[in-house]
Amino acid sequence: MLQVNPKLHSILIFLFVNLLFSASVVSQTLTSVGKFQPQTKIITLVDTDGDGVPDASDNCPNTSNPTQADYDADMVGDACDKCPNVSNPGQQDSDSDGIGDVCDNCLSKANADQLDSDGDMVGDACDNCPSKANPDQADSDGDIIGNACDNCPNLSNTSQEDSDADLIGSGCDKCPDVANPGQEDSDGDWIGDACDNCRNNANYSQEDSDGDMIGNVCDNCPTIANPDQIDSDMDMIGDACETLGILNQPADNSCFIYLDPLSNTLSIKGKNILKIEVFTNSGERIVQQNTNTNQVSVELAKRAPGIYVVKITSKTGITVKKVLLNKK
Repeated sequence: MLQVNPKLHSILIFLFVNLLFSASVVSQTLTSVGKFQPQTKIITLVDTDGDGVPDASDNCPNTSNPTQADYDADMVGDACDKCPNVSNPGQQDSDSDGIGDVCDNCLSKANADQLDSDGDMVGDACDNCPSKANPDQADSDGDIIGNACDNCPNLSNTSQEDSDADLIGSGCDKCPDVANPGQEDSDGDWIGDACDNCRNNANYSQEDSDGDMIGNVCDNCPTIANPDQIDSDMDMIGDACETLGILNQPADNSCFIYLDPLSNTLSIKGKNILKIEVFTNSGERIVQQNTNTNQVSVELAKRAPGIYVVKITSKTGITVKKVLLNKK
């Protein structure tokens, strides 16, 4: 029968017990005299989060996750992954909001709640139209208000002022004080029909000498207020101006007057015309031309819009006509 050295037997029992209960690593060294001397080295397994998985192999060493779930397989456990559904092993987080860059809907501003009211994948914290979907974030005028919700998309207006509440910003509204969401402008003068005092005649200045809300360029009596524009005889001169009676002389129908509306040049044809005179409505004579011909031109281009009286003296008599200048 094999005899076992009692001392060696004790060493074997010691090693077995240590391996079983303390996860110790035991090494034996042979002494200089040929005898075994036990030497024990204990390695402690660190488990910071106490989830039973040692830190060295834990995919979330600081957050308890005993299941080690890792949905996106990026070696970072779901419990501590800044983007648990999108692989991001580097865990980059530019704005330090706890949401990784690869899944953050607002990279430039911290928004841990990831609120996105309009569902356009751009977080409210950095969305230039948080209430209206615009994933492209287009902003033509650079006023930090996206085109999709900017009431003046081509004119910078960060205040979004809209005096008439027609959803067109005051800065680009053709009628900033009168609601006109359609921005109709029949004469193309950038004054909307809703507030244009001459809808069919371009007049950007909106000049209205008599204050009757009818612009000079289309007023049939620009020097006397007549908002009703009544013109009983349909001669394009309002009744309010017809009664002035300036130089009211018997007419000689042998004379013909034509006013070129573009150049405001009077062309007068008749027989043996001796003199042409032009008067303002107040009676001031502004033109006098002596002649002896059958055709005369009179330039009025530099005169203000209004009613003028033309007196034609010929060998056969005197003719008085009224003309209306619409443009300077």
